Amino acid sequence: LILCCFSKSNNNCVLKKGIQMSKLLALQNDCKVYELPFSFNIDQIMTSADCFKDNPNYNTYLEILHEVIEEESVYISPKGYVMKEENDCYTKHGRLGIINCLVTIGPVIDERICAYSKNSDYLEALFLTLLGDSVLFHASNHMYKLIKEDFLVENNYLSLRMEPGDIEIDVRVQGEIFNKVKRTFDLDMSITEGCMVSPSKSLIYFYRIDSSNESRGIDHSCERCLNKTCKN
Repeated sequence: LILCCFSKSNNNCVLKKGIQMSKLLALQNDCKVYELPFSFNIDQIMTSADCFKDNPNYNTYLEILHEVIEEESVYISPKGYVMKEENDCYTKHGRLGIINCLVTIGPVIDERICAYSKNSDYLEALFLTLLGDSVLFHASNHMYKLIKEDFLVENNYLSLRMEPGDIEIDVRVQGEIFNKVKRTFDLDMSITEGCMVSPSKSLIYFYRIDSSNESRGIDHSCERCLNKTCKN
């Protein structure tokens, strides 16, 4: 049973699937698995689709988006995996260690996107892709708060988010983090030799832990990102 609590007048939405907040699913040594809230931003999704309110078809497109959300929400299950290490083996700058992170929204969404495309339902496929992006973005933001609450002691701080493939971080670090998490937890995921992760709606990254608050509580910096076409 899925309880939908989004409305057309509220574009910052949470879709509740039995829980309203995060829930700890498993704990093993310095590793934790969380069920994360299903949340998304409709304005963000519409903007990413180049659908603006002055478009005469805006309301039609918005209705299709709502139908996709109601139909596909059962297939989306955000989870976050967090693993603490005492040594920074990636950048050598995290004097108090690092926090490895893996966030995914489940393996079925890629199949659903392909199914829409095969049926020539290209708009539905686009909106499901962008919905997945938005849910993943919000899930990773929520996990940042969890990490600060559950893994940091007094006078310890997190760096900006460090993503493999961005400035100064070798993309192969993605494979290293993936394999470390997979050795601890049974992941319904895979990674290629080129470090491409499946399902596609997944994020792998890490934070350095330090005694100085250089990030000033900021999680993600767009200045580090190499995706210059991002509309968020």
